[in-house]
Amino acid sequence: MVPWIGRIGNPHGHICAYWSRELCGGMLSPELQDSAVQAVLHTRKRLWRMGGLIFGNLPCNENISLRIMRAENMVQLPAIQATRKSGKECFQGMSGGHTLQDFWAWAFSDLVSNTERGKLAEYIVATAMGCDGGTSPTWGSFDLLSPEGIKIEVKASAYIQSWEQKGFSRIGFSIAESLYWDGLAYAKEKKRQADVYVFCVLKHKEQDTINPLDLEQWDFYPVSTAILNETVKGQKTICLARVAELCGRGPCTYQRLKETVIEVWQSGGAPARTGA
Repeated sequence: MVPWIGRIGNPHGHICAYWSRELCGGMLSPELQDSAVQAVLHTRKRLWRMGGLIFGNLPCNENISLRIMRAENMVQLPAIQATRKSGKECFQGMSGGHTLQDFWAWAFSDLVSNTERGKLAEYIVATAMGCDGGTSPTWGSFDLLSPEGIKIEVKASAYIQSWEQKGFSRIGFSIAESLYWDGLAYAKEKKRQADVYVFCVLKHKEQDTINPLDLEQWDFYPVSTAILNETVKGQKTICLARVAELCGRGPCTYQRLKETVIEVWQSGGAPARTGA
């Protein structure tokens, strides 16, 4: 067992400095604790990471063993579990009887904008997969987890935007690899975190009648992450033509989205070339 002697803050969380009881023979005095922490703060030697530990190449002698490790067991504020709201919740301290639903209508009515459209696409896919209960995760490494255990990343794009346009937007999606984050630290290896990507295209091209709530105006292209890693490894973006090629056929409808995603997941590749 090694006694705790102090902690210092860094951008990635708290770092604890430990002194070996076996080598020191006991706890350090407060003065030596401060000196040890300052040595960590001011050392010119490079710190490097390995797994969940951070080791310091620090000056030491035969009687000293200074170890640096992340204090993952010292979390003071656990993650808050969001509860699903009904929309009828009222603001407190505000006159007029304003509700959460009023806020939702004020903040999220522009469904054609790229920010709200992306979240709407996640919800549409979630309803198709049967994982629309509870609330949407806000910091997960992938967007959805289906009842079958499929990790799904949802990407959305459209020809029409809510701002002025000289012409239709080019359909494209981000497929960049990312670092997994567990709320405390990032993983060392970048990769695509989901099992299946669902590329969603709001295909309607008439401003007067565009309606993102009309599922007939959407196309869906499920592609396995294994296929992406094999064919476009390291690539950060992808165009619609390439997505359609990797999908192996034309887009599927909302009604067939769940079975197609499961088929892609089970096969680890593109779905069979059958009618949508």
